[in-house]
Amino acid sequence: MQNYQRGDYDSIRRHLSAVDWDVCMSRSADECWLNLKDLLLTLEEKFIPVKTMHYKRKPIWMTNRSFKSVKKKQKVFTKYKDKSHPALRTANAKARCKLKKA
Repeated sequence: MQNYQRGDYDSIRRHLSAVDWDVCMSRSADECWLNLKDLLLTLEEKFIPVKTMHYKRKPIWMTNRSFKSVKKKQKVFTKYKDKSHPALRTANAKARCKLKKA
């Protein structure tokens, strides 16, 4: 997957301005389209970085409900960052219960 937000569009513009378009587009419409498409694809490969995707996979034994409760527990912890907070205690208890059921 391409990361278009981090692309180097100035370099792409420089390469496109250096192309002799009269020579490139002097053939039939199909050949001109293929040339243009090849040029754009090579510039895309060269100047637009690839986005790496990281998927978090849950363990096979874990149910979706328990996975969601653990995610909620982590979200509550990042919000309060206090182990004695009542919201975090309830989230921990719910996650522990769901994990035991799984």
